[in-house]
Amino acid sequence: MRILTLSLLPFFLLGCMSGQKKKVQSTTAHEPAGTVITELNLLAMPVVVNFDGVPGPDGFVVKIYAGNRKHPKPIPIVTGTLDFLMYDGLLPRSDEASAKPRHTWSLKAEDLKRYEMTTSIGTGYQIDLRWGEGNPTGDKITAVARYTSVGGVMVYSAPSVIAVMMK
Repeated sequence: MRILTLSLLPFFLLGCMSGQKKKVQSTTAHEPAGTVITELNLLAMPVVVNFDGVPGPDGFVVKIYAGNRKHPKPIPIVTGTLDFLMYDGLLPRSDEASAKPRHTWSLKAEDLKRYEMTTSIGTGYQIDLRWGEGNPTGDKITAVARYTSVGGVMVYSAPSVIAVMMK
């Protein structure tokens, strides 16, 4: 039995050591390997912000981290478009697909560079979202981030509820 075990050992070792590392293929021809975004993590301040000093809130602040399940840290967004959707009130799960956002902000990958931050957890983006004339109508809003790849694949963040205190 011991001779059989020792005779099979080279085959197991050969299997563990042979071959080259496989290159990770991207899911689309437009995105480099390892940069395919498979998840978004949206962190929002819990309340709206007054940006201009005139009484009343003007928007909110978010941090967004894009991820790939094969990488332990967030990755930069180098292609595609990042949208932020603002809904009045709570966004019911049953209405997510059909709900119409009150306001949408859209940023191309090349425009995100000015918002980029590098932290100990990885690359992210901190963005001030000002709604202009599209003021919320209630005491809370729901924010969602949506990434659209060059190939048209969409990835959504979980919704984030933000309190609105009108003055």
